[in-house]
Amino acid sequence: MGSIETNPAYLAGHLSEALATDERTHMLDVKVRVAQDRVILMGNVTSDERRAAAEEVVRERIPSRMMIVNSLCVESYREPTDVEPLG
Repeated sequence: MGSIETNPAYLAGHLSEALATDERTHMLDVKVRVAQDRVILMGNVTSDERRAAAEEVVRERIPSRMMIVNSLCVESYREPTDVEPLG
């Protein structure tokens, strides 16, 4: 990976782009921070599966010596049960 792994800002941007464009994730609002040998994922996702997918996408793109700190929170949203009147 050469220069990607030596420049934390570049690596964070590369990983953010991967999370946004990979068909498994399409995540635009996940914050990625690179600090020393750690990649930290922050934000909210809608399921455990999406949380795991984000980690998988990142793992495929970083050196094996780096650790992932997956701080993504799973938030569930209930479907509305009543119709909201407008007007």
